[in-house]
Amino acid sequence: MVGKYDMPLIKKEEIEGIKKFIPFEKRNLHNGKNAGIHFYIYDGAFKQIINNPEKYRDELKKFNAVISPDFSICYDMPITRQIYSTYMNRVMGAYYQNNGIKVIPNVRWGDSRSYEFCFEGLEKEGTYAIGSYGQIKRNSNRYYFEKGIEFFKRLNPKKVYVYGAMPESIFGNYRNEANLIPIEPYTSKIHRGAI
Repeated sequence: MVGKYDMPLIKKEEIEGIKKFIPFEKRNLHNGKNAGIHFYIYDGAFKQIINNPEKYRDELKKFNAVISPDFSICYDMPITRQIYSTYMNRVMGAYYQNNGIKVIPNVRWGDSRSYEFCFEGLEKEGTYAIGSYGQIKRNSNRYYFEKGIEFFKRLNPKKVYVYGAMPESIFGNYRNEANLIPIEPYTSKIHRGAI
């Protein structure tokens, strides 16, 4: 446990060989080769993993890596809920990492109050994932998402997987600081007929 909030530590790891990411609920449709698992889905679609993480351990091992679960954090949520969501992200990520699964830490923030804890439990200069999907269309969400790009200053990432759009107006200043890798949302793939 590390930091003021006693967050479990997700250690940085070298992550290679991922050509695509599969949503957790679609994991059975893929053999795992050259793929990772993400949790950029409705929280209720993966609540079973909280109650019984060992049930999915062997299943997730066939994938190159797993992005730690993306428990919702919004700027207008009570701060205790934001802390809990961050804590559960680290608990699940550390659990799977300690059981032989490569884990890419998901970093999620709300408003500036969340900066006190949302970067805890993560080593600097690693590989991370963030989600812009659903965060940048509405002006209020976009404002807080852009402010949270503080993430680059705090963690100094080497590689960042971005689930969703990467507009130049938000990410342009960081393209030279880290290797930014887009993850196309599953719904976008469906809309363009790729699935």
